[in-house]
Amino acid sequence: MPDSLNPVDVALMGAVSSEVDRFATMLRSPFALDLFPGATGVCGRVGALGVALLVSGVGKVNASALSAALLTRYPVKSLWLVGSAGAYREGPLQVGDVLVSETIFCGDEGVLKSDGTLGNRAIGIPLFHRDGEPFFETLPIDFSPALRRVREITPAGRYRLEEGRALKASGEFGTDSPGIRKDRDAGADFRLFFGPSVTVSLVSGDRQTACDRYRMYGAWAENMEGSAVAQVCCRFRVPFLECRGISNFAGDRRKDRWRLDEALEHLYGVVRVWLETYSAATPEGRVEKLG
Repeated sequence: MPDSLNPVDVALMGAVSSEVDRFATMLRSPFALDLFPGATGVCGRVGALGVALLVSGVGKVNASALSAALLTRYPVKSLWLVGSAGAYREGPLQVGDVLVSETIFCGDEGVLKSDGTLGNRAIGIPLFHRDGEPFFETLPIDFSPALRRVREITPAGRYRLEEGRALKASGEFGTDSPGIRKDRDAGADFRLFFGPSVTVSLVSGDRQTACDRYRMYGAWAENMEGSAVAQVCCRFRVPFLECRGISNFAGDRRKDRWRLDEALEHLYGVVRVWLETYSAATPEGRVEKLG
């Protein structure tokens, strides 16, 4: 990697190429990254920032392998996991909304029983320790200064897209009160939430499974990579963010009802604002630690 792009200020990782492809148009002077056989990425500049785009493949193993390889090989200042997710109907999210994870639950870990799953705490062995504190099935993201910063840039609320950017729209809401789109055209607006997500190895295949998982974890949406990347970043002490557009309701396998493109467009609009704000606040040649 050339010195001018060392370190990587922001690494954007998605499970599949469609989750990061939109960001490629923002990169100046892009070049390929080679991490290990079959794992490649691209790096370039967004203003003053060195930004890498990577595709991990689906699932916890793929995501943790790529993130560990990246953090071992390059001095990365912040890793942002982006993509789509399925929301639980009992929670506040609607299709088209965007969720930034505040707490990540490690689903499908621990003890499996006929009436549900018990986390690693039931085994008595934590997933890892940080500063002497054991972590079992819940990974807080409060270690990340990046989360506090993006809350300031894009506080929770209603947004609309203008020229590919997410701009604050009228109509506030609280995270404990979902709020139905009513003050603007329903197709024009989406909502940005900060809240809990759960990472699973098997996505919900029907409504009952999704309902059971919501009751079990209290998360608002499920995905297949978040906890793995968060755990790697905790170990490497690299600031971490997870941001996902809601493409469907968990348990709905009718993909003709999914709105993946819309979810990813809203996700892109939010993250683009983050990158442009970070870059504008960072003079060329003097890249500060993100957060």
